[in-house]
Amino acid sequence: PPPLPLAALTERLIQVLLVTDFPSRPNHPISSLPYSETAPQYDQLRREMVSLISNTHHHLHLLLTLPPHLTTIDQLTPDDTQRFLVSIPQDTLDVLVSNPLTKAAYNRLAMVAQSLTDIEQQLHNLVTAAAAAAFVATKQIPPKMNLVVRPLMAVLRKERQASFQAVSAAAVAALTDLLLKEQVQKERREAGDGG
Repeated sequence: PPPLPLAALTERLIQVLLVTDFPSRPNHPISSLPYSETAPQYDQLRREMVSLISNTHHHLHLLLTLPPHLTTIDQLTPDDTQRFLVSIPQDTLDVLVSNPLTKAAYNRLAMVAQSLTDIEQQLHNLVTAAAAAAFVATKQIPPKMNLVVRPLMAVLRKERQASFQAVSAAAVAALTDLLLKEQVQKERREAGDGG
C-alpha cells in the first residue's frame, strides 16, 4: 500500500494515543483482541480456571461455574478471572481454602491472572510509547501534551530494557527541542509584531 500522507499518519497516531484509558486488561490500541505475545499466558489462565473448577468439584463436591456471560472458556480474560474470584461466596471460599489442593489451585489462578494483567500493561505501555515517539518524529506539536508525554514517561520509569528507555528518552528530548524552537519562533513573531 502507498504510504499515508503526514496528516493521515498523525491523525492515526493520535487515535492510537487516545486509547490510554483502559481497564486492567489493556488491549491493542483500537482493537478488542489481546496481544498475541500473551497467548501462552492466556492458555495457562484457562488451564488454571479449569483446574480450580474441577478440583473444587472433585475434592469438595462444590460446583463453581464460569461467569454467566462467557459461553466458552476461550473467552476468559484476567478481568473475568478477578471478578470470578471475588464473587465466590465467603462460606464457599472458606471451605475452598481449607483444602490444600483447592487452595493451591485458587492461588495459582489468582497469580496467573495478575501476571497476565502485568504483562499486558507492559506491552500496552510499549505500544503507546512507540506511537508517541512516532508522533514526535513528525515534528508536530501534539494537540494535548499528555497524549505524548505520559506514555513516554511510563516507559522511562517502568521499563527495564535500556533500548526501550533510549527510544523514549530520545523522543522526550526531540519533543523538548521542538517545543523550545516553537517558543523561540513565537517570541520572534511577537517581537516583530510589537516593533
